[in-house]
Amino acid sequence: MTKTGYTKYLTDLETADDDTTFALNDSSLSTLIEVSGLMTLAGREEFQNISRILTESLSLLMKTQGITVAFYFQYDPQDKSLVHKNFEGMRNTAKSLQFDMDDVFSDWERAMSRYVHGESVYIALTTRLSKLVGYQKKKAKAAIQEQQRKTLPLRESVWASQSMDKGAVELRNSHAAMVASFVQNLGRARISARPCEVHDAIRIMRGALFPVGEQYRALLPGDRLSVRFKDKLGTMYGPKDTLEIHYPSLHSQIFRQSMELEGGAIRIGDRWFQGITMSVPPENLSSMTFNTLLQRINGAPDPFPWRMAIHLDSGGLDLLGMRDTLATLFAGTSSVNRRYNRAVKELRSLYEVEGTAIVRFRCTFSVEASSREELADRSSRMIAAINDWGNADAAKPLGMGQPLALCATIPGLLSKSPAPSAAAPLSDIPRFVPLLRPGQNWEDGMPLRSPDGCFLPYREGSSKQASFIEVGIGPLGSGKSATLNVINLSFLMAAGLPRMPYLSVVDIGPSSKGVVSLIQSGLPEDQQHLAVYKRIQMTREYAANPFDTWTGFRYPTSSQKSFLVGLVTLIGTPVGYDQAPKHLPDLANLLVEKAYSRYADDKDNAQPKLYRPMVEADNYDVEVLDKAIQEEGIPVDSKTTWWELVDAFFLKGMRHEAEIANRYAVPTLKDIAALTSEQDVVAFFGEELTRALRTSLMGAISQYVILSEPTRFTLQGAKVVALDLDEVAKKGSAVSDRQTAVVYMLARHIVLSRFFFEEGDIRGAPKDRAYQEYYQKFYEDLRIDPKRICFDELHRITKNSTVAGQIVSDVETVIRESRKWNIHIGLYSQSHEDIPKIMRDLATTVFIFGANDAKVASESAECFSMGDTAAERMPGDLRKPSREGATMMVKFVLDDGVSIQSLMNTVGPITLWAISSTSEDSSLRSRLYRDLGQRPARAILAKMYPGGTVKDTKESLQRSLADPRHIWGERWDEHYRKARAIAGGDAVDVMEMIYLDVMKRARAEGLV
Repeated sequence: MTKTGYTKYLTDLETADDDTTFALNDSSLSTLIEVSGLMTLAGREEFQNISRILTESLSLLMKTQGITVAFYFQYDPQDKSLVHKNFEGMRNTAKSLQFDMDDVFSDWERAMSRYVHGESVYIALTTRLSKLVGYQKKKAKAAIQEQQRKTLPLRESVWASQSMDKGAVELRNSHAAMVASFVQNLGRARISARPCEVHDAIRIMRGALFPVGEQYRALLPGDRLSVRFKDKLGTMYGPKDTLEIHYPSLHSQIFRQSMELEGGAIRIGDRWFQGITMSVPPENLSSMTFNTLLQRINGAPDPFPWRMAIHLDSGGLDLLGMRDTLATLFAGTSSVNRRYNRAVKELRSLYEVEGTAIVRFRCTFSVEASSREELADRSSRMIAAINDWGNADAAKPLGMGQPLALCATIPGLLSKSPAPSAAAPLSDIPRFVPLLRPGQNWEDGMPLRSPDGCFLPYREGSSKQASFIEVGIGPLGSGKSATLNVINLSFLMAAGLPRMPYLSVVDIGPSSKGVVSLIQSGLPEDQQHLAVYKRIQMTREYAANPFDTWTGFRYPTSSQKSFLVGLVTLIGTPVGYDQAPKHLPDLANLLVEKAYSRYADDKDNAQPKLYRPMVEADNYDVEVLDKAIQEEGIPVDSKTTWWELVDAFFLKGMRHEAEIANRYAVPTLKDIAALTSEQDVVAFFGEELTRALRTSLMGAISQYVILSEPTRFTLQGAKVVALDLDEVAKKGSAVSDRQTAVVYMLARHIVLSRFFFEEGDIRGAPKDRAYQEYYQKFYEDLRIDPKRICFDELHRITKNSTVAGQIVSDVETVIRESRKWNIHIGLYSQSHEDIPKIMRDLATTVFIFGANDAKVASESAECFSMGDTAAERMPGDLRKPSREGATMMVKFVLDDGVSIQSLMNTVGPITLWAISSTSEDSSLRSRLYRDLGQRPARAILAKMYPGGTVKDTKESLQRSLADPRHIWGERWDEHYRKARAIAGGDAVDVMEMIYLDVMKRARAEGLV
């Protein structure tokens, strides 16, 4: 039985030497490095590069004595802590923003946890005193002994407290340089790693054996001291009542319970552990990879927690010693000796001819269980998997070998391994160590995972990226729209947000309706106006004058003016032309400037628009305005201008009324058209150009009623906005393409103009203090708040040959200036060919959701510079979405390099139903939301259709109408009769049958 008092033999850690370095009890120095993982896909070419860099780096270390490199891998299928922590952050944000969405979060977390496990990789670098030459070693030991003599009187006992300044001063510089160089070389291989802070390292070690919270912090030199007086008799180190400085020993802080050795196994509380050592390594390390072992161990239906450690030291050929000579002498007497002799010659040839270092290789494993019987089963499975790995041989050590083997697998706890040493070529080691696991770029964010279960969240808009330009491509049915909804939801619920960010979506179709509805229903009733989904129609109700200014501004800001010039140019470009006529942009610029100057009130020759009471039966805003004028007693007469009303309302703090008045003070498209007839304009630009533009503008006024009227459609302070252009974005002819382009630009204006406000724009506001203070605060809030705009179905614009250039130029301007305004942009379409080159080049995040064949995969990978390995893996990795999730190949452009990963977006059935974008699902969901309420509707749909869609059921029902084999039995007959009655004897709508079936289940469960 191993008592707590003997745990000092299970670690050689003595104390902290600096923030990232430990001093060992023999004065060696050790640093624990946390490896986040590989930041790119590991194909043949990538592996060769990683292997070369790692071999070169290790060779430099192994050329000298006194360096130990240990690699650690920990796997726990029940560890869902990263997933839980991520969702806790999202829940806390939802709570602070008063969102009620816990059913979605709980469902989402359950689904992700089902496929995710916990794993971690560490490397420990140890520099020993043996690295020093003779006189340096003696000097170092003498200095350490002198320091110990000075500090010993202040310590309680040698074993109970840490020996401060134990580390050898002569090793510090070389050790620090070695660690920095090694981490840098890992970075060259695209392996993300960083040295662990010593407190974090102790928490990792202690957490491997005992439950420990994230707030646990070991007591190390430099921390707040525990100072006390001795209450014993005086000792040889000092008299009674002298001060005593007590930093508890590290072994006493790490081992908080006794370790009991029972029947060749270790029990710590209610947990059981088994140490395993590899006595014979695989026959050919170069053909046996770590991932092969990982698959063998975790391939069973019931995976279990396990650890692995590989310790490397220099001097592998020294292990042979006299055995080399004896095997040569007696080679003819035994086949074993001949094989041994041949193996030795191969190792010496690698060392002497090829210059390959031969290292001492030791490998240790441990498994964990909740009972002794379970431990025996897992140990047997573990040993069988190891023995099947290239004919390796593993066994359970006896006696104290058990706790030593266990502790050797805990990262950084024990710098030596009890496993037998083997000589191995250093060139084989890269295949054997656990460094090719998928790397985590962010600690939290949108929950994503690797296909084999690593949790790899994506934090949209993080400081790790220089800008936030996101591109997503995928054919129909690839999960593109659903994943975009998940990204948008994660953006709104990101951990740590102090208030709701801005989200705008411009779409052609109802894809975003589900997520907006989810947000809206989750808000308190008095805040539900903050989330808006609108299906735009070509009616006066949706009129949005693009010439609107910020309330009180007589002139547009520079960004607004640029947009207006582009819009007028677009309208004036003849249908079928790829480029605007010569001088048309100049004419548009002049007309915009002239219109604002004329209708402002800051010049003597200006002609500001006069206020007139209006009667518009369908315009509630007019009633609000006229009523406010009367109630506030604002004097008006025949000479009162709209600008005077704007100022009057604004100075009274009536912001909404001031905004309404502002709509009637600014120019409209009709005003621009009228200016084309003025003599100075015609004289400067010529009759032909001005007449052509006037004709185009009058046509647009007639055709696009939403452009020609004062604004009626506003966002009214909404922060989450989705505009569906399906009814107004037509296709099929050049005229339809023109309309699509115009409404696309108008939608862009509606959702984006509220974001484009710089500090310098404040100068454009009236000089009154109320205006200046209001816009100063508005700017400061706007600058801080994250803002995201998504354009879905982008191909409807970029493939529009008549206007693509102008639209792309407009979006390109937004992209280039997005960083300045803290705007995150998402561009989504069906093919890489839909994304213009300039947008591809500026993209910092790329999602590819589907590749129908190798040719498309190759073209997509080349288009976004993702490399040959991504192209090779796309056809196999990118599959049709299933209950396991939607697959995607992702490229992240980070400050420290490019990361390319194969990822999956996994959500639960409740979440799927909340964000589903198919017409069948959206229609059914909306109907059930109305009849049952949103939460009950999502719950019943998730139970009946856990795949998140009724599409397959709909198709089966349609087939069953002509097939007597009814898929629902009696239910089919019942729902068919009811649906037929509803249809009045006409053809039956199978979606009606599905609705009736869901409602019947809801009644049975008491939801109705």
